[in-house]
Amino acid sequence: RKVEAERLAREARESAVREAAAKRLEVERAFGGKGGLIRRPSMPNKLVFRVSSPSLVTGNVAHEYRIKDKLTGTKGVSFVMGQTEEKDEIVQAVLFDEGVFDDHKAALWWQEHETKFTAQQRKAELAAAAAIAAAMRQGKPAVAAVAAA
Repeated sequence: RKVEAERLAREARESAVREAAAKRLEVERAFGGKGGLIRRPSMPNKLVFRVSSPSLVTGNVAHEYRIKDKLTGTKGVSFVMGQTEEKDEIVQAVLFDEGVFDDHKAALWWQEHETKFTAQQRKAELAAAAAIAAAMRQGKPAVAAVAAA
């Protein structure tokens, strides 16, 4: 019986190690190479994932705010919103409440909903590129055109 109990305990430990490795891999697949899921001292109890490049928004804090997730209706998810030069509202970051989400649950949520945000980002990037092209057509140097966008 003791040998059987030790074998079962060892198998349970090995299974837990495999499961933890699989979860870490899932988190890496979801957030790796995209800035990652981060914890910021300025946002306690939140896991933060930046969706849009800071260059896509005006940087005017008067146009930045947080809202709860009404897009998917998920409890524990909120967004940091910003405004582009074209006055479009875009999601800058997704905030996951650590009381509801761990890294793995956040990764699963992101994988399920990522397409909603990538389309928004592509639209904002195209608008920024159009603004740069328009500025350059007006004879502004490339550096000034990028700054204007």
